[in-house]
Amino acid sequence: MRRLGPWSAVGFVFSLFAAAFALHVVAGAAGLQWLFLAAVAVIYVTAAGLPALALLLARSRPPRPWWGVTGMLALVLTGGAVWAAAGRQVHWWLPPATVALVLATSAAIAALASGARQLAQTKGWSSNSSPPVR
Repeated sequence: MRRLGPWSAVGFVFSLFAAAFALHVVAGAAGLQWLFLAAVAVIYVTAAGLPALALLLARSRPPRPWWGVTGMLALVLTGGAVWAAAGRQVHWWLPPATVALVLATSAAIAALASGARQLAQTKGWSSNSSPPVR
């Protein structure tokens, strides 16, 4: 898998978010609830998991400003998604829920990636090959 620069990785994950957002609008207008729900799931994963997903795709260690920009972007995108899910009304619990979603989703993605990396090393799979077929 080709790795991206830190800023390009953020742009790629944001592009996935934007595509899922457009898909959820189209699916909602077409009455395709299953596609709408799938798109909303991708919206939440790409918004709340943006820091972890971009870090996984980055080929080099990100510069210090990257962390702040990526974190703020994740909070803004996730906050918008939580606000929409709350009926487009502002509630006191929106900011803490947004922070919790970003932290939990990014931590879960990082933990899954770490577990997958450990499994690949344990099984002797290289990063450029597929697991052996039995």
